[in-house]
Order: sequence, then C-alpha cells, then structure tokens
Amino acid sequence: MSVLRRTPSRPERSRWLGAVALPCSDPVGLNATGQSIRLYAGSHFHWRVNVFDSTDTACVPWAAEATEFVQISHLPGYMTMFWKRVLVPSLTRQFDRIFIMDNDVRLTPQLGFSPRLLDRWFERTGASILQPSVIASEQRGRSGTGIKNHHAFTADCVAHQIGSPERVYVTKPEAYEVLWRLLQEIPDERLSTDTGLLSLWTKLTCIDFPRRPPCVMVNSVQVVHFDTRTISKAGLDPLYNDPRVNKKKNTLFYLWNHPRYGRLTNGSYDPYPGHECGVVASSVSDLGLDSAGKPVPLKTMRQKAEERRRVRPTCWGLLDDTR
Repeated sequence: MSVLRRTPSRPERSRWLGAVALPCSDPVGLNATGQSIRLYAGSHFHWRVNVFDSTDTACVPWAAEATEFVQISHLPGYMTMFWKRVLVPSLTRQFDRIFIMDNDVRLTPQLGFSPRLLDRWFERTGASILQPSVIASEQRGRSGTGIKNHHAFTADCVAHQIGSPERVYVTKPEAYEVLWRLLQEIPDERLSTDTGLLSLWTKLTCIDFPRRPPCVMVNSVQVVHFDTRTISKAGLDPLYNDPRVNKKKNTLFYLWNHPRYGRLTNGSYDPYPGHECGVVASSVSDLGLDSAGKPVPLKTMRQKAEERRRVRPTCWGLLDDTR
C-alpha cells in the first residue's frame, strides 16, 4: 500500500519593500538594479528607487515596465538621506520586510536570493536584520568586508551572527524604525557618509529587542557586487579618509561625540556583556575554518583547552526541507 506524503503548507507570503538610491551616471549599476527589479517586482515586492543625480527618469526605463510596483524619487544626497526622508515609518509599516540594496548589486535566484527563503531564515534565527552573502562580480573584484566576506561554511553553520550589515540587508520594519529614529538625530550635513551608522544601529537593535540576534549573515544566499565606486566618483572619499575633513563632516565622528551614543560607537560600553543577543564571530577562524575553507587544526593540548573555553559564535545549521 502506498503512503501519501502530506504536502507542507506554505505560509502566507510576506510583503517586501525594496529600496535603492542610484545615479544615472553609473550604467553598470543601473543595469544590475534593472535586472533585479525586473525579476522581483510584483504584488508582494514593491520598490522605491531614488535617482539622486537627475530629475530625468530616462535612465531607468525598466521602472516603467512595473509602474504599479515601482516608484521613483529624485532626492539629492547620499543614500542615508533617502532613508531619512523617503523611507519613513508611514511607508515602511505597510510591509513585513524592508530590503535595502546598494546601487551596484544584482539579485538572482541562481545564487539563492528568494524572499520566501529569507523569510524562513528570519523564522529560523529570530533575527532583526539578515544580510545575504556578498560575492564579487569577477575573480579579483571586491565582495564583502572581513567576516561579512563570503567564505566557506559548514552545514552546521550556514548562517552566523555579525556585528553589522553591509549596504545590502533585509530588516523587519520595527528594527528599521530604530535606524530611522537614529537618522533623525543626525544633522543632514553629516549624512554624506554612513561610517559607523550601521554598527551603531545593530547595537541599538540589540538593546530594543533583547535576546533576539540583531544581525545574521546567511552564507547560502548570495548577491553580486559590481563595485562601481559610486562613493569615489561622487568625490566623497575625503569624508571617509581625510582627517582634515572627516572629523568635521562624517557620521562616525559625530556619533563618537554624541552624549547618548558615543560610548556605544567607540566600543567602550557593551550593553549586554553576557552575550544576551548572541556571539559575533571576529574572523572565519572563530567558525572553525581557515582562509582556504579548511578546518582549523588544534595542534596542542593548550590550544584545545583554549578552544573549549572560548565562547562559540552563534550559528544556525541547515533549514528543515520537509517544512
């Protein structure tokens, strides 16, 4: 006698809002964004696109193909101004997920990008913010930074906690509002950079939603980064790198001197020293791997003892495919 398998019930689809700020002067980024929006825009995935260097929409012809689901704005300034002025709570509260995307990133199901799949990772991890793994568009290109760089992973640690996301992440609307409220406290003239902003946001999210992992990277879901150097081309590099300029104008130094956020920003105050929100890996070796993706050997008894004493980073293994 054959046994019929019960088909797993699918949960109700979540509503996503995608958001990207881009210049008309970046054809590679425009093409990557266009491919992503053409593929994913729909009744459950709306988009807000800010063209910050022009009032003409001719450079984004793909937006006209999905006018019901894509809206264009023309707010000058860095992406943080777009978040502050356009992605306001009256808009973001209409959605279950807020997806912030850099202007030189491409999404594709070939690399596992799927709203349904990421929804399952939200459920699995309980995280406030998820970041897909960022891979380079070519062999010598730039991907993520540090532990946020795409790296080898094991089945028992497909996703792990990180200290802050890159400029491509998915967040729950209540966590996004933590960022939005923070932006209201920063003068507009300081928002030509985002240095330190996302790291502070992650810490504040831990404070507002304790015992919930604030930010988790999912290695098995990847996006492509083309590194079109929008910041450099806009002449904003000195705001990041020149000490004669950045102390007076960038976000990080403003936050360092802020009466409420200074100690959180410079790391001198940890609101949860007992790892109540989870443990962040500082390097891939903390995940038991070396830079080549091979297991890190423990050569001596002393090293083995140190390994046992070390607090392990917070990891999650494979999802249950029967659900």
